[in-house]
Amino acid sequence: MGSWPTTGIAVLATALCCLATEDTRRLKFSECLDTRGDNIYGHNATELVSGNSIQMSGYTYQYKQLNALVRSFPHLKILAFPCHQFGHQEPGNESEILAGLKHVRPGGGFRPRFPLTSKTEVNGENEAPLYSFLKRSCPPTTDVIGNSSNLYFSPIKVTDVTWNFEKFLVDASGVPRFRFHPSVEPTEIVDFIEGLLFERARNQ
Repeated sequence: MGSWPTTGIAVLATALCCLATEDTRRLKFSECLDTRGDNIYGHNATELVSGNSIQMSGYTYQYKQLNALVRSFPHLKILAFPCHQFGHQEPGNESEILAGLKHVRPGGGFRPRFPLTSKTEVNGENEAPLYSFLKRSCPPTTDVIGNSSNLYFSPIKVTDVTWNFEKFLVDASGVPRFRFHPSVEPTEIVDFIEGLLFERARNQ
């Protein structure tokens, strides 16, 4: 296990280090979650990957890779937040979303090994406090927000999540550390997870 990533340039270009501001140090990740989310996060987590998800998307294949991360890192917690704000690609309710994952995309009986929350707004006037915190802590991964005709939120800000499957990596103290563009696959953030684990072991 190395100290920090030796991942390819393409991934590093879309993996942004989050800012250790005074606000970030004062307000931890778990404090932005509701009771249900806080219980999901727990106090035995080493690191956490948080991402907004969708089933009718070109990135849906990443669900299987997220399951693989859970198997590889037993103390890693993953939270997925279904979101209907991008192309209106997540119209179902909670049970319909799980059924769609099982039978359609990815299909083949797929079951996530991590919790999916209720549908969440990650951008706009009614965005969840958690996402306000994450976006405030981490710079955007691109300066291109996207086609406004496919974005169902207002106002649109440069710090906004650009599409589903954008990911945030949070350390064991609840501080956001990295933000990844939706095109960065879960398998490509393994080095970043291992880097945080190495850092934590070194500091114990």
